[in-house]
Amino acid sequence: MISMLRTLPRYAIAALFCATILFCGCATIGQPAGTAKEDGKGAPSVDRIPLRVGDTVKVVLVPPSRAANANQPQDHKVTVKEDGTIALPYFPAIPAAGKTTKELEEIIYQKYVPDYYKSLGVTVEPDARFFYVTGEVIKGERKEYIGAMTVTRAIASCGGFTEYANKKKVILTRADGTIIKVNWFEATETPKKDPQVYPGDTVDVKRRWL
Repeated sequence: MISMLRTLPRYAIAALFCATILFCGCATIGQPAGTAKEDGKGAPSVDRIPLRVGDTVKVVLVPPSRAANANQPQDHKVTVKEDGTIALPYFPAIPAAGKTTKELEEIIYQKYVPDYYKSLGVTVEPDARFFYVTGEVIKGERKEYIGAMTVTRAIASCGGFTEYANKKKVILTRADGTIIKVNWFEATETPKKDPQVYPGDTVDVKRRWL
């Protein structure tokens, strides 16, 4: 190969060198090897996660310029109540559970326009997001999502398994309904078999029947 290069003109060697760099650079574009999630899904977009009872959101209402309180954003920090609704001025029961933030924005807009305002800016932002651990764990509960979390860590955060837990049958249900079956024994030995848990997900440990 070296002897062949010696016989080529300098401009040909330079062109070959540039082409090699370009090819190598293109080969590295995209997601680095080994970073793909084992279930093929990354963290879901926040505006696609349905709200649940207990979730807190910040609702910002911006009246039109000709309103009495023009351009004064109205911030309302509200929590989804047990009946699945939130309360805002003039409307004590706006359906929110099961809705995404974008869907809730549209519902709120329709409530106020045109009966109360000719136009209205509406923004709904999640104040806190949660995941859920249920079934045969010591203390199943809703947990605030504050960073990277996996199935095994989620179970550990709830005190671990009960004596009746079927550790080979843990079901991870994504916010979009996708179901992933997890074997806890395999997950503890092989990190790739320990899926990430995201806001809105539910980890359910099934019961072992004796």
